[in-house]
Amino acid sequence: MSRAALQRLELTLSLIDRITGPMGRVQSRIEQAQQRLQSGWQGVAAGAATAMASAYGLGNILSPALEQRAALGELASLDVGDATLNRLTQDAQRWALKFGGSATEVISATYDIQSAMSTLTGDELGKVSTASATLAMATKSDTATITSYMGTMYGIFKDQADQMGRVEWAEQLVGQSAAAVQMFKTTGQGMSRAFTALGADAHAAGRP
Repeated sequence: MSRAALQRLELTLSLIDRITGPMGRVQSRIEQAQQRLQSGWQGVAAGAATAMASAYGLGNILSPALEQRAALGELASLDVGDATLNRLTQDAQRWALKFGGSATEVISATYDIQSAMSTLTGDELGKVSTASATLAMATKSDTATITSYMGTMYGIFKDQADQMGRVEWAEQLVGQSAAAVQMFKTTGQGMSRAFTALGADAHAAGRP
């Protein structure tokens, strides 16, 4: 290679170095900026996900308490006093711990019982309600169906229930109903329909 050609080659390489050097640094800075931007967006996304998860978790934690408060509010609309509501809440929570059910469901279903047995007060309301919830669990029925059944039966046998004591009457009815469900291989809902009709006929005939 001639000296002139060598000089031209050296000049070309020098120019390439001068151009590619800054370009390389610029490219490196671009790549770093992209990495920071991507990392920033990931952080924002992670923060948003964490916030959403926290809100969802908090909602799950508060939801049962809010539902129970709403159920107590509905029951209070029937002029049930605070002392009775507090006793009912305690009874429902103890029942839920013992049987693994829902205290809120018991309180919600109590609305039907109190509507039918409006004179229940103090310990009576909680005991009748939890007895109904126990029957619902024993007969694999929902609490609302059984509490409606209890209210209907009280309407039919009110005199007898008031004479023997409403809590004692309710507990006796629960035991007899559970035995009938087992004996006749029926369900809580089927038993409710049958006993409601039978109770009305017996009452009309003057039978206990």
